[in-house]
Amino acid sequence: TLDCFLLHLFILGVVQGSVRTAAPGQSSPIEDSPVFRIPLTLSEGGGHYLAKIKVGRSNDTAPQTFQLIVDTGSGDILVFSKEHCAHSEKLNLFHPSCFNASASPSFIPKQDPKRFQVLMVDGLWANVSYVSGSDEVGFADQIPVPSTRPPLGTQRTTIFVGVADDFVNETQLAYWNNTDGSVGLSYRFVHTKSPEEEFLITWLQHQLEALSPPQPLVLALDFRVNPDEQSYLNVGGVYQGILWAQAQPWQVTGSGAMFHELNVFHLSICGVDLLSNYSSHWKGIVDTGASCFALPGEFFDMIMSWVPALECSEEVQTQDSWLDSPSCYLKPGYDKSALPSLTFMMEEDGPLLEIPLSLLFLPQPDGRDKICLVRAPYIREPQLLGMQVTRISFGTAALVNLLTVLDMTNRLVGMRSKQAYNIGNSSLCASRVQCVGAQKYYAPMNSCVDPECGSYYFHEIRPETRECHMRVSFAVVAIFTLVGFACAEVMLSEAYRRLAHKVVSTFTTTG
Repeated sequence: TLDCFLLHLFILGVVQGSVRTAAPGQSSPIEDSPVFRIPLTLSEGGGHYLAKIKVGRSNDTAPQTFQLIVDTGSGDILVFSKEHCAHSEKLNLFHPSCFNASASPSFIPKQDPKRFQVLMVDGLWANVSYVSGSDEVGFADQIPVPSTRPPLGTQRTTIFVGVADDFVNETQLAYWNNTDGSVGLSYRFVHTKSPEEEFLITWLQHQLEALSPPQPLVLALDFRVNPDEQSYLNVGGVYQGILWAQAQPWQVTGSGAMFHELNVFHLSICGVDLLSNYSSHWKGIVDTGASCFALPGEFFDMIMSWVPALECSEEVQTQDSWLDSPSCYLKPGYDKSALPSLTFMMEEDGPLLEIPLSLLFLPQPDGRDKICLVRAPYIREPQLLGMQVTRISFGTAALVNLLTVLDMTNRLVGMRSKQAYNIGNSSLCASRVQCVGAQKYYAPMNSCVDPECGSYYFHEIRPETRECHMRVSFAVVAIFTLVGFACAEVMLSEAYRRLAHKVVSTFTTTG
């Protein structure tokens, strides 16, 4: 989630890696070795990946199971209560499973007051009120590797239980997309050293450390959109060919979570570096609570200027959105598989990683091809709600072609492209515009920039030639001024001559 109230926690270090590139259209031959594979289900709208989580443990009662959004932008586990679900049904919203606290003997409620939880879904506020407690939590579906390995058990940890609240409106609840809640896979920073609170960041780590041999807390996101292919959250293990990002100063959000951050080097499209006028790199985050690829408005506009097959409409935004992002669609008659890819690096002069634009499309009720690109606030705009400079955010659609590894032990992010698509100049890339006169070509926007004639006194640009020239009005004024000075000079000269003649005549007469 894009939490907006930020503090700073600094961790230094740089880890470098390498990656092998697959042949065009071919899967990478690299073999990975996860310790556990957690099957994921794609949500109805195709924007979220859900893990089956079990909550509660008792000798007489089976644990309750939920399909929860895998969210790398938070560190919390949230499920909806039966009361909340009954309230949602009155609004024609439904959740497949709801938590019944009274049916879980292991649930321990806390006496905290009701609070507010936000899942930021592509700039939309998915809100819910909640109370907190603790219970036994674990993965309901898991595949140990090898199969003889004992499965991961459960661990007592804090959970948030969504409750009915008229303060949260129907639109805000709808953004949860009829899921059962969310499971946070981010770091969780707490200010207490009590054992129960420590579980907020270590409930998976403790179980992995108890294995033989102990395993570091490493998560690998392997998202798929093909219904014939299974998506997984891989836990533990070793992943080959991963290009590791540089370690970042970690930022603690207002909810206590820390983002999985990375530097995105030389973000490019159609062979053009979009960051060239700003920096070699830009801060990015991995946020699977969102579905789209979000980036600052300037970079969004650059992509649109290079891909004329996309058209955007400034549709009316809901009041629950903090973004003013247009909806963009593929124009009729174009093949989305021919769209170019976004490319970037994890380090200066590193191997390319690829985000095909063709994989950023999510199914729409009206059948149109809407691309999942979000225009975040412009860099030049005042930042909202205390946010720092807008980051590049990798939602689920942006990660389909990227095996993404989150090394939570060393706090690093690594990626590897799965297939090679249209890295070079696609047939759907715009042609370079031709500049005239004194114009200069600005590649990121594929546009021509007029000379700054206003920087020169009394100059303006000539529309026909796009060159600077002196203003006509100034030339007329200058001519009249010079003529005036010339006339004044003649008149003064004549006056001096007459005065001199008069003085000479007077001197002669008196002499």
